[in-house]
Amino acid sequence: MSSLSAGKHTVKVNFTDGSAETTLTVAQKDTKDTGKTDVGKKSVSKSAKTGDNSNLIAWFILLVASVCILGSLRAIRRQRRR
Repeated sequence: MSSLSAGKHTVKVNFTDGSAETTLTVAQKDTKDTGKTDVGKKSVSKSAKTGDNSNLIAWFILLVASVCILGSLRAIRRQRRR
């Protein structure tokens, strides 16, 4: 990517069963970049979140509540049949 000039570039990839084509836009390099790192500042990551962010505790509480409700309904049914 560092060897591409700024602007739009078309990329085509050929496969055995067809091809895919897309356009890449390369932005012009920032001239203010001195290569120095800022000490003490937090780095902001712009990468995509790929992990599972579901709340396991909430799902576990829901499971326990469901089991308790079903158990209670079964106990009530058994008492009514006697």
